[in-house]
Amino acid sequence: MTENEARALCARRRAEQPQFGWLVQRRAAGDWVVARVPLGRPIAPGSVRADQGPPIDVVDDPRPANFRNVPPFGGGN
Repeated sequence: MTENEARALCARRRAEQPQFGWLVQRRAAGDWVVARVPLGRPIAPGSVRADQGPPIDVVDDPRPANFRNVPPFGGGN
């Protein structure tokens, strides 16, 4: 399918089925495809909440430095 054919098909599908999202995408081989994407309900801004919790205490690693700096299965090349 050429790019113009894909764009025409995409416009036709958008008119026929507006409950879906339609995309035109080029494949690696050079041909063009039309992809259907389901549309979800929009997220209400009032339902999204980001609370700041208490700070996380980061404590020092009690292991000696020789053990802290070596990966779990030893050094690799």
